[in-house]
Amino acid sequence: MLFRSGMNAVGSIGFYLCFVFSTTYLRQTAHMPASISLDINTLAVAIQMGMFPIAAALSDKVGRRPVLLAAATALLVLGLPLFWLMHHPDPMFAAAGQCVFAALIGCFVGVAPTYMAEMLPGNLRCTTLSLAYNVGFGVLGGLTPLTALWFMHLDANPLSPAYLLMAAAVVSLLVVVRMPETAHVET
Repeated sequence: MLFRSGMNAVGSIGFYLCFVFSTTYLRQTAHMPASISLDINTLAVAIQMGMFPIAAALSDKVGRRPVLLAAATALLVLGLPLFWLMHHPDPMFAAAGQCVFAALIGCFVGVAPTYMAEMLPGNLRCTTLSLAYNVGFGVLGGLTPLTALWFMHLDANPLSPAYLLMAAAVVSLLVVVRMPETAHVET
């Protein structure tokens, strides 16, 4: 269970950073009005939802692991630049940063549950998947806004939440690299 929760670290932490923490982040660090930060968040949610079927279809063609590895690697490499864009006072830059962030999270979160389910035998699938996925999202994701604010307070760096995202990406990458491909494998 811990292994599967670790696999989903970037999905849960990234989701909470992108959609729960970001409106407060945009208001407090970029000093945007609440209406603009909520509009950006709504657009980002729509983009993430649009990425689910695209990432799923891509994972059916090339495999689950390559899509997960690409999304996690992109979040690792682009974490800091995306938060720099989101920290920008121009709403267009902030929207661009959050929308790319949402698209990458959509690629990961759109494939991860299928990947996790395909790795488990049918008689354990429901219980194991629901515990690993929901505990991972609840604990890792639920503590993300508090942790991000704490990091910002510790070093007075408004970009420090990016390091939390990047650390989560490293954890997910280390786990996914060790897991087998499940696409096109009979279970």
